[in-house]
Amino acid sequence: MLISQAEIQIDGFIVKSVLGYGGTSIVYYAEKNGEKFALKIYRRLGPNGILPTLNFLSNYEAALSFNHPNIGKVISMKKWEETFYILLEYIDGINLMEWAQIHLLATNENQFSHYILQAASSLYYLECNGYVHGDIRPQNILISQNQARLIDFDSLQSIHKPNNNRYFFTTSAYLELDLLGQKPRILVLNEIYSFGAMIRGLLRNAKFSRGCYQLAEKCLAKDYKKRPQSFNEIIETIRNF
Repeated sequence: MLISQAEIQIDGFIVKSVLGYGGTSIVYYAEKNGEKFALKIYRRLGPNGILPTLNFLSNYEAALSFNHPNIGKVISMKKWEETFYILLEYIDGINLMEWAQIHLLATNENQFSHYILQAASSLYYLECNGYVHGDIRPQNILISQNQARLIDFDSLQSIHKPNNNRYFFTTSAYLELDLLGQKPRILVLNEIYSFGAMIRGLLRNAKFSRGCYQLAEKCLAKDYKKRPQSFNEIIETIRNF
């Protein structure tokens, strides 16, 4: 459902503009009582207008309880007309891909390490709470006020109750090809692979020391046992650069 550019109201939220498009939803910038929000509205897909929200809503129910400085806050979710919307914290910034395109060649390694450390911290928080994000990519990490913030929980996956169908919308460029059918604990190692693929892609044209490159290659090791076994290990590695 694409809302026209003219301002409209949804449950008292005044929709101002489009923030981004996804495969299953559109995210809008909205205001209410002087406060700023992001409003994620799911759209119907295919000729029969199927609404792909069953898994997504259970994901965001879990995300409502997340409380970490490097994770974008999920505020509420609600049925609206023939679809649903998720009310999210509005984060005024750019994503990590955009930041890298502007700054990576002109900045020092410490700034980049600062952001990937914060991203790893958010993923370790999920890991400790029994989840993997499921769609690690630079577009899902926002940079605002010198902080990296993880967003978008459509592909959130329980480590203890995995559901492979939730990976249907995961970005294939960062997804391990043999992901499906893995044991629950392996899901964390798959997430670590995606984290390494993201770092390697961002560093393609950068001229940094070996630290970041070595971390990426270790995360991408074909042998699971040679990868970091937890995001906590990645955090310690980055701190020791």
